[in-house]
Amino acid sequence: MHPELARIASLQAALVICSLVVSLYVVPVSALAYGCFVSLSNTLLLAWRYKQGKYRASLNAGWALRQAYRTAIERYMLIVFLLAVGYKLLGFLPLWMLAGFVAGQVGWILALVKFKAG
Repeated sequence: MHPELARIASLQAALVICSLVVSLYVVPVSALAYGCFVSLSNTLLLAWRYKQGKYRASLNAGWALRQAYRTAIERYMLIVFLLAVGYKLLGFLPLWMLAGFVAGQVGWILALVKFKAG
């Protein structure tokens, strides 16, 4: 995995742990953790696609554009699928699932800002 993406994923994982510890007695922790897991899986899919593109021998503009569109669609479909599984099959409260997802995404954005600035 690319070092920058590994740092982002590790920051997201740390944010998950911190948010779970803080909210342990306040909110349904399983729903919050699942939302953070959805966000982390989104980052890992992006890292996997980045690794595929990095080792591609002949990288032309058409292939890169197709991969960008494919990755964007896959990321959205993964999020929708995992959130639907959490809501329908696992019975988590949607508010706390989305709160966990937003917390994970905020961690992703903060990691990008931190590692690009420093």
